[in-house]
Amino acid sequence: MGTQLPKDGVITGILWCIIGLIFYFVWSQTTAGKKALEHGSGERKKEFKLEMPSPQEKAQLDKQFKWWRNIVGVAFLGVLLLYVIPFFI
Repeated sequence: MGTQLPKDGVITGILWCIIGLIFYFVWSQTTAGKKALEHGSGERKKEFKLEMPSPQEKAQLDKQFKWWRNIVGVAFLGVLLLYVIPFFI
């Protein structure tokens, strides 16, 4: 659908994306700072230890990851084909 937009629409969409990225970056930096102050004295961030999953959990997570990777790959190819096919028809 984006390929059928006039030039002004594409430029406006790109500008909105840039504005959104700037807003997100600023918001994430200020929120991260507030969270760091709440978790400690404010001098340094609190360190968290990550627990490693058990071998059974890891096997299940790997299986789920493979499923989602394949689903996203197929969806990506499908969407790509939907955009490319009209150019050849």
